[in-house]
Amino acid sequence: MTMVGYIRIDGAIYRFLGVDTIGDVAMITNGTIPPLQQINLRVQPTQTQFTFQGYGIELTLTYTQPAFPDQLNYFTRPYVYITTEVRSLDSTPHSVQLYMDFVSDIVVNNLNDWIMWEDVSFDSQSKIYRHQSYNQYAFVDHGDRTKPNWGHLYLATQSLYLSSSTQTNVFLARQAFMNGGRQLPQRDNEQQPKPAKDNWPVNAFLYDYGQVEINVNLSSYIILAYDDVYSMNYFSHYQIPYWKHIYGSWRRMLSAAFQEYEQIKQMANEYDEKLIQEYSNTAGI
Repeated sequence: MTMVGYIRIDGAIYRFLGVDTIGDVAMITNGTIPPLQQINLRVQPTQTQFTFQGYGIELTLTYTQPAFPDQLNYFTRPYVYITTEVRSLDSTPHSVQLYMDFVSDIVVNNLNDWIMWEDVSFDSQSKIYRHQSYNQYAFVDHGDRTKPNWGHLYLATQSLYLSSSTQTNVFLARQAFMNGGRQLPQRDNEQQPKPAKDNWPVNAFLYDYGQVEINVNLSSYIILAYDDVYSMNYFSHYQIPYWKHIYGSWRRMLSAAFQEYEQIKQMANEYDEKLIQEYSNTAGI
């Protein structure tokens, strides 16, 4: 599943997520983007956090999933928050822009399979994009390391720092950022459906944090959600996921995800701290 993250610090670009190839295809950067130094990794029950430092900036990348087993309302929500937070490490303000993209190979099991994409934003405060395989054959593909090949992937964000977002091919999106731009190419509507490896359709987000100063943390988040439509083939009866009994639709589920972001982050921090402490006490550590 191809995800890439770049950060531009005072005009110079560094990589903090992913690699510059898809399968055996080299991307436009051809491996020339140096990595930002990772200084820490913390794996917790509901959150995984990576910390990077360099060139006067600290970047924290956090994956948060509200997997609280005693609260099915949260536990069954099919999404993860991907939060990026930047701060200056010195007294000099630093210009910072951050780019992330997600390639449509996430929604298919075979790169020759056809995919479709669209903008499904339902208000002016949010950007929400959908990707899906063209042939929605539930429960046909199965086995280890097999993607579902049905359902819908949603990529959503709400941020004051969002400068631009798009659905286009990976070459155009990444090149725009590499060239120093603050705007991504317009959305590509051509020739749908088409194979996932045909110019690699991608969802890209660009956040402009402006001049980042010391003692100021600036953050944004992306929601990566997957509505698999049907979660179980129970004796030839297709079963919908539990969260749909609560929210009814992906719109209501994502609306709740936006509204409760800060609350869920706080709950995750408290849950992780409590569970780690309980296990540490039990183990005698």
